[in-house]
Amino acid sequence: TPPSSSPNLEQTQLYYWEKRKQCVDRYFEVFHPRWPFIHQGSFDIRQEIPLLLQSMVAIGMWVSGDQSVQSAAMELHDKLDFAIRDQRVCRITSPQCTLYMIC
Repeated sequence: TPPSSSPNLEQTQLYYWEKRKQCVDRYFEVFHPRWPFIHQGSFDIRQEIPLLLQSMVAIGMWVSGDQSVQSAAMELHDKLDFAIRDQRVCRITSPQCTLYMIC
């Protein structure tokens, strides 16, 4: 659970950073060996784009086996799905993005 005794912003950010790191570690431990989509050697959690990082967090949450964590993973998945679809619409309608329409 998050820090509850009137946490300051720094404590809260540290808590969520640690949780995110745990999920990414779980991603690499459980999911990555079966489907190595990410080059682990060059992966840097501090430098990756948010959509990629949150996708990895959702997978790490899902493979946890904890039903409440998996439920939260599904909620995150739904938000990511929306963000990806929203981004796709942008690419189709934006003249700057026409090069990305090769799907």
